[in-house]
Amino acid sequence: MLTLFNLLIVVPMYNKTNLIITGATVAMLLLPMKTDAQKLESCLRKNAPESVIQKARKTTPAALQELDDRAKAAYPNLFKGKMLRSNNFSQLKEMPSGAISPLALQPRVPLRAAAYKPGREIWGSVIADNTWTTSTAQYGFYKFYAGSNMNIEALGLNPNITPNGSGALIDGKLYMVNYIPIFGEIIASLYVFDANTWEQEKEISLNDCSLIATETATAEDGTVYGVFMDADGSSYELGIADYPNGTRSTIGKINHMYAALGITKENEMYGVATDGNLYKINMTTAEETLVGPTGITISDPDDSYFFQSGEIDRKDNTFYWVGVDNMSDAKLYTVNLTTGAAEVVGEFTNNNIFVILTLPQTLADNAKSVGLDVRMIDKKEVKEICPYLSDDVIGASWCPTDGHANPMLTTLAYYKRSVEMGVRYFTGAAVKSLKKIKGKARKVILTTGEEFEAETIIVAAGYESRYITRSVGIDIPMTRYFEEALVTEMQPHMFDIMLGTADADFYGHQAQHGSFVFGSESGLEEATDMSLKELRTNSLTVSAGCRAIMGYIPLLADAKIVRTWGGWLDDCYDGVPVISKIDEVPGLIVACGFTGHGFGTAPAVGLMLSQMVNGEETVVDISALKYDRFKSTR
Repeated sequence: MLTLFNLLIVVPMYNKTNLIITGATVAMLLLPMKTDAQKLESCLRKNAPESVIQKARKTTPAALQELDDRAKAAYPNLFKGKMLRSNNFSQLKEMPSGAISPLALQPRVPLRAAAYKPGREIWGSVIADNTWTTSTAQYGFYKFYAGSNMNIEALGLNPNITPNGSGALIDGKLYMVNYIPIFGEIIASLYVFDANTWEQEKEISLNDCSLIATETATAEDGTVYGVFMDADGSSYELGIADYPNGTRSTIGKINHMYAALGITKENEMYGVATDGNLYKINMTTAEETLVGPTGITISDPDDSYFFQSGEIDRKDNTFYWVGVDNMSDAKLYTVNLTTGAAEVVGEFTNNNIFVILTLPQTLADNAKSVGLDVRMIDKKEVKEICPYLSDDVIGASWCPTDGHANPMLTTLAYYKRSVEMGVRYFTGAAVKSLKKIKGKARKVILTTGEEFEAETIIVAAGYESRYITRSVGIDIPMTRYFEEALVTEMQPHMFDIMLGTADADFYGHQAQHGSFVFGSESGLEEATDMSLKELRTNSLTVSAGCRAIMGYIPLLADAKIVRTWGGWLDDCYDGVPVISKIDEVPGLIVACGFTGHGFGTAPAVGLMLSQMVNGEETVVDISALKYDRFKSTR
């Protein structure tokens, strides 16, 4: 029999007894700080109006094709934008694979280098990739980093994320429009996706063409402007979309079709038209003023062009444009707002075509939004704050109020104070299961046969929480992940700051006595083959950590490693913890799946758990952390 847990806490509260099951160390938690043309048609044909379906059943395939061709001919403006069909993938330009790294580091062992992202993070919907086939296309929302040779990374996949009528990302929802000719009629739909799970929430049939856009741009206040079709698809209008309600307003007629739009921090709109020129567009009157040529040929002689998109970064008014020229070559450009000239930033490894280009908030922006004093600093300021860092470091995020705490001392302090307040601890209490009485969680059963009964049971035992809750039919989707740390011999004092890298190749600080304490990873952790009872570090992880550390702090190149240790993390399926009452089992509260962020959020989590036990509203809205988010919707 597995021995699952070794700490049981009995908490008196308002004359009721509450049980808390934890792991060997206290780690409380929180805060989520997560076409081909044939497939396009297949996702809509099933939702075609019944009258249309009946018409199709009485018509031959050849006649249906003729009807579709007639529909395209009747709405020429709707079909000037091109998607790369499966049989046209071969026209995409082959590019060398790989990624750049500006850190010219010479590792002592042949393991992975410190990760580096070369430029601005950019998101968007990908509708073409030269590695896809008809059966393997991976439609969805992706990110990439501006650089000379760019690889895309999936944020979320969904076969229905195939926008040819543009859309926008608004308040955690992706709104996109898709339209196709079906049985001689234009069928258009507005789709809504949850941007955390990328699951489709709804599909709304559109009655006309007025919400079909060639491109959109979002203003500082969240207003979505765009160049839209008029109701019958015959001309273009500058308008404002209200995607949540499936409507839009009209500002005025537009004379050009736009492939890329953006709005500056001064609330001025610019657009790259399919004639290859940059225009300034009056957001009140829809008047267009020529700025100058981009130097890029977008359209074919018949005015057709590949779908593409752009957006302006309002931090510095950089106009990013994922442009596709008439030779089907996709590149990332920046567009000069004074002259119109486009400058190549880089090419996509798989010649990707993007629509609904989006510039997400940076780390510093997100941190400031929750009240933290965080800002981005350049290489010069990095060296002023910490002169011991490598010259290869070109920038960083800086939070002067950041710090670190000793987990053992902190946990001991929690323990001492809680005992003073009447909490009783049972160490070495190996939990076998939970037991329900009349449908309510009431008992904790130990491997010794001993039982504890309480009004409320809180399971906060790390990864082992999964085994305990299974005994009452609750299965939390999480995996285990082995995290390791190392300690160096004492070194001369260098800095007191907490140091970490964006991709967590390592993180740590210099202790008061001079040793450096770092956490690191090798990339092999997910394949670690050891039981939960074992704590066996891997020499490869130490080597990988040292390689990254030497790259950032050269003076530590000859430092000796004194010791290493490791422990299990409860890595939740979606990277977000579960802090939740369990509706299916009244009396049961779960707090787990912190994915390595339990210690820092422990005070907030502990407070909210106590509020949940007492039936109070939590100090922070944690509805997104409910266990119910894993329920099947099919």
